Amino acid sequence: LFFASGIVGAAAGLSYANFLIQAPLGLISNALLIPLIPIFSKLTNPNDREDLISRIRQGIMLSSASMIALGAVFIALGTPIVALVYARGAFEINATKLVSGLLIAYGVGMPAYLGRDLLVRVFYALGDGITPFRLSAMGIGLNVVFDWFLVGGPTPWGNQMPFNFGATGLVLATVAINLLTCMVLLMQLNSRLGGLPLKEWGLDIVKLLFAGFAAGFIAWIISSGMNWSDGFISQLIEVCLSTSASLIVFFLLGVSMKIKEVKELIMIFRKKIIRL
Repeated sequence: LFFASGIVGAAAGLSYANFLIQAPLGLISNALLIPLIPIFSKLTNPNDREDLISRIRQGIMLSSASMIALGAVFIALGTPIVALVYARGAFEINATKLVSGLLIAYGVGMPAYLGRDLLVRVFYALGDGITPFRLSAMGIGLNVVFDWFLVGGPTPWGNQMPFNFGATGLVLATVAINLLTCMVLLMQLNSRLGGLPLKEWGLDIVKLLFAGFAAGFIAWIISSGMNWSDGFISQLIEVCLSTSASLIVFFLLGVSMKIKEVKELIMIFRKKIIRL
């Protein structure tokens, strides 16, 4: 918020965009990560090392698949979603543009956000709270540096950088820190557990990213073709149809590329919906 105070509307925009992100993020986190925590704790014995690695992969792939699918929707439909939820009364076009840009930036970083939470829980299950704490402390310091850098390097003598991403830069700084934290935590786990199949996992994540790109593109095409009016009903139809098509494309591609966790994700959400 220190850097946000120097950007017009940034603090309010960050709050609006964060609200849109936290609602689905919390639901998905509870559905996917909470059930895995006791499982991690039961597999800390060295004899259970293969099972633990398998469960870590499951958690990473489930969180990546869900967040890439959701992130693709936010990236492709940032403006329609913000317009649907907020664009009325004093919330005018400039506010919509600001929050839409922030929502897109948040969408880019969603896989790293949930992935970091998952890996931190693995370390806690292994009885190591020091490593996540140290990385969090380092992340706070780096976040300040990244914030300063991405908002133009403000000083009493003016901005020192030739670019300024504004409020979006603040979100991108957090995204970068989360990504770096995930990478370091994975390297630490790789060393601690005697090796992880990181290349295999990385290839599957690349496949999920491809599926996310295709799904987002489909959502953008449909939304662009359905830009009828500013009415609430038409906006709701536009967002719902575009989102549904995006998710269908993502899951079809994920299943066709034989990523088993995509099928698991479908089953998890199907069970949740049936219970409702």
